[in-house]
Amino acid sequence: MIKDQLVKQSGNEASGPKHYEKIKSIEDKLVRLQDLYIKGNIDKSEYKIAKERYDKIHQELKSNEVELEDKKRVIKIYENVLMKLKSIECQYNESDIEGKRRIIGSIFPKKVSIRK
Repeated sequence: MIKDQLVKQSGNEASGPKHYEKIKSIEDKLVRLQDLYIKGNIDKSEYKIAKERYDKIHQELKSNEVELEDKKRVIKIYENVLMKLKSIECQYNESDIEGKRRIIGSIFPKKVSIRK
């Protein structure tokens, strides 16, 4: 459920082959642009304009990749937390008094008194 929500917000689920093809394509275009500039087929102003455009696209693709990795880490953390929550009853039953106190303290941050 949490994973679905994060995917819905981001608009993409994974960096597939097309994403990496786009990055490779932009990198190839930058190399060709440099070759054209070195050979003198384009002047300095044209080179700067094209390079800035390709660099911007390249940075956007790389930032999307970083965001996706961050979201994957968040999803992994949520999954670990949910697994621990599912087993909290078992942990509570098997814990000693100090362990039970820590579990209850983590759920209720303020002082809790239990009356018999």
